[in-house]
Amino acid sequence: MKKNLTHEESLTIIQEMIGTARGNLYLGGGKFFLLWGYLIALASLFHFCILMFTPAKTSFIGYFWIATTIIGFIISFYMGYRDRKKALVKTIASTLNTKIWMGFGVCVVLILFSPIIQNNWFIYPAISTVYIYALYLSVAIYRFKEMRSLVLICLICLLLYSYLPFIYYPLVMAAIMFFGNIMPGHIIRSKTKKNKYV
Repeated sequence: MKKNLTHEESLTIIQEMIGTARGNLYLGGGKFFLLWGYLIALASLFHFCILMFTPAKTSFIGYFWIATTIIGFIISFYMGYRDRKKALVKTIASTLNTKIWMGFGVCVVLILFSPIIQNNWFIYPAISTVYIYALYLSVAIYRFKEMRSLVLICLICLLLYSYLPFIYYPLVMAAIMFFGNIMPGHIIRSKTKKNKYV
């Protein structure tokens, strides 16, 4: 026989699920945030240096970004496969968060291979927009108060695309990765060590 839950009991269960999902995220120590943050920030800085300091044609940059993305996916899948047994409990929040970032990955691949955007500078704002939306959803799901301001900073960086010359787009992407992935990754890693989730 089903038991009807009171409002307070329902809220308690939801809060426990979010806490468990946070514990699962902390268990990973923010390593996915750090992996992608450093990988994309360094690749963006490399792209900027190529644009600024080499007179050569940069037609290989598209292939460079595709290779960087593939390397990131391979490392992510390996890390996820290796750590799949460590998850405390599979919650709706953690499942939803995984689906959000998988959807982001699909969007990135579609943007990278889109004939409309190829060889065009609009790829940076397009990927950044989808990324910040996925980041916002993750922050909302896990209710990370300390990361809300970082999402706001990422949105401000997104606006910079409208005011800066195309050559500086890789620097904007690096800044978005710093505030959206690298800083949160270190925040999560710090909480992991503090709460002994490792």
